[in-house]
Amino acid sequence: MVSAMKYLSRWSDVVLVAIFLLLFIVNLLQVFFRYVIGASLTWSEELARHLFVWVTFLGMALVTRDKDNIVIDILPSPTGGGRVLGFIEAVQKIITAIIMIVLLYLSVRYVWSVYDRGLLSPAMDIPLWIPTISLVVGTLLSARHISAHFYKEHILSTWDPKREDREAE
Repeated sequence: MVSAMKYLSRWSDVVLVAIFLLLFIVNLLQVFFRYVIGASLTWSEELARHLFVWVTFLGMALVTRDKDNIVIDILPSPTGGGRVLGFIEAVQKIITAIIMIVLLYLSVRYVWSVYDRGLLSPAMDIPLWIPTISLVVGTLLSARHISAHFYKEHILSTWDPKREDREAE
């Protein structure tokens, strides 16, 4: 199971870099065609927009995996020790997981409605569910990462026999 998660992590990194590279190339081509050749590409702006949406939601999953989310401290750090801080972090992860589950539910409904109506992009004539499924993929990966962090930091560490031995000393 651990190797599958490492593979998924590596795969998402590679896909994100590939999409960034493709986004750069598409924008470079658009500039070249518009200003050097004098004829704009009709599909490049739309493709760049779709790629940007994919980068956004895969990036959300990457930031969640690496715990690099933006944090705004409203309350001062608790002085009650590690248990209070651990409790606050657990509550924060639970709230984030709930938000991810709601977002996942809503994004699946949205993608399904786009798929069901058979919507196509205007310039590229591709099904619009392809760019919008990035909401589902990014949210699902983020929810998975939040769950893994919660399990490792708050459940597994609670039942660690080595931890109980250390506390007894």
